[in-house]
Amino acid sequence: MSFTVSFDTSALFRAIERNAEVTGRKVSTVIKQQATIAAKEFINVIPPLSGATMTGRETFNLQLKAGKAATTKDVKACYMTKGEAYKIVKDKAPELAKQFWKLIQNDIPAARRFILAKVPELKMIEVVGGFDESIYRRNRNPKSGRVKVKFPRQIVTEKKALTSLIKKQVDKVGLLKSGAYKAAMQAGLKPSGIPAWVKRQNGSGRGINKLSDKKKPYIELRVTMPYIDAHNKGGRLEKIVIKNRIKALNAQVKAVLDEQWSGKIK
Repeated sequence: MSFTVSFDTSALFRAIERNAEVTGRKVSTVIKQQATIAAKEFINVIPPLSGATMTGRETFNLQLKAGKAATTKDVKACYMTKGEAYKIVKDKAPELAKQFWKLIQNDIPAARRFILAKVPELKMIEVVGGFDESIYRRNRNPKSGRVKVKFPRQIVTEKKALTSLIKKQVDKVGLLKSGAYKAAMQAGLKPSGIPAWVKRQNGSGRGINKLSDKKKPYIELRVTMPYIDAHNKGGRLEKIVIKNRIKALNAQVKAVLDEQWSGKIK
């Protein structure tokens, strides 16, 4: 599963050649300049909040906040605490609440039997007591990485273990983006303003720098990471970055030509 931005794409390369011609710069110079800007956009459009079109500290802060919230929500979706289970029992069958609480505190197997026999609202529970991290892993969508369970699968009696798993997963926010950052660095680019929560991760990315190729210099940035395809259907993310760069290149050409034309009129 990969996401690639290549600066030898025909439409983008034509815009680069035209820009170089009008501005009087080398093609390789224009490519490196645009690739450095694109590298930041490349990092930006990757989840969390995939497809973001604005770059900058505020956008990255929003993405970090969204990533942490989504990750926490996904982990919690798989589990409920014994206190949360007690509230369900008390709400649906208040006459059974005290008995359930006593069992969940002292006799886990009996609590499980009690749930199966008398609390249909908790019938989706697979495990009662302790903490099983594999439940979270099993319920992640293999394509997107997101959790889509409609009801928790375990009543947790080891809340610290649940808190620890949430922290471990939240600490991974930025992993997909870090693959793009690694690709940029490998290609000899130094995009500015990349936050520490992206840089510290160890994502998988590859950067190719062929600016020394006299026939057709190019730079390629590639991220190869789990779940990236789910966010990049039809090359959606590449198209955002490439469209941005073509637009910026053409705007620069127009500005130069407009200035030249204005000078001739004077």
